[in-house]
Amino acid sequence: MNKISENIISLVQSDSIDPDGSKWMESKRLLARKILYQGQSRSIVAVSKSALTDILCDQVSNFRDSIKTNSEISTRSLKVDKIDYVITLIKNVLEEVLDDLVDSEEFIWSNLWLFYMNNNESNLDDNFINEIKCVLSKSSFLEMPNINCELLVSTRDGCELLWFNPSSNSEWVKMD
Repeated sequence: MNKISENIISLVQSDSIDPDGSKWMESKRLLARKILYQGQSRSIVAVSKSALTDILCDQVSNFRDSIKTNSEISTRSLKVDKIDYVITLIKNVLEEVLDDLVDSEEFIWSNLWLFYMNNNESNLDDNFINEIKCVLSKSSFLEMPNINCELLVSTRDGCELLWFNPSSNSEWVKMD
């Protein structure tokens, strides 16, 4: 892990240590769990150009098939720069669902962004939507989006994870 700035931590794949990529995949899953399962909250917001039903694989088919009727899931659409996005709030997300999202092609190629939703936030209010709009308008990440929430995103080449606004109480953040 590298601390790029006060508000950005980077995790980069190392082909020399992990030629088949299995350690990289496990590292991404572990980091996603650490970031998105802080305290008692297990709520995330997934933002993508596709619905989760199109992203999730068959190993989580029971969850995927319950999306439309599950009361712990709410979905909203958003248009930014003529592109339609699907914003999905998932409360009490299961580890296997989070792992599936992190392993998905959409996440790997930076077409799926995962936001941490703390216990104080229970819905997709206007402030949170405005932060999502800010991220989507700067999706190349050449500059730090002006957001307060935590965000985990992969770079477009799939070889680096960026963690924006790491929680100050996270022991991973206390790096020299």
